[in-house]
Amino acid sequence: MGRRVTLAIVTRAEQKIVDEAMELSIKERARVTAALIASLDADVAEDPSVVRAAWRAEIAQRVERVVSGASAGIPWPEARARIEAGRRKR
Repeated sequence: MGRRVTLAIVTRAEQKIVDEAMELSIKERARVTAALIASLDADVAEDPSVVRAAWRAEIAQRVERVVSGASAGIPWPEARARIEAGRRKR
């Protein structure tokens, strides 16, 4: 507790919130995190056209990262092995 976490792009207000949250115990931070994530879910548009547009934007960003060389990806056999390993951990 009490350690400083600095995010790449934040306002002073956001940094203050992060600093204060870092003073909480792990359980308290987990509850705050869960509440914040749940609040994002509540804001998600249920309109299918909005969801499609968001997916198109995400796919375009991923394609750009691959085309630019920023992301090389991994071979399918390796990806499949990771997926299967994740399933076995559950």
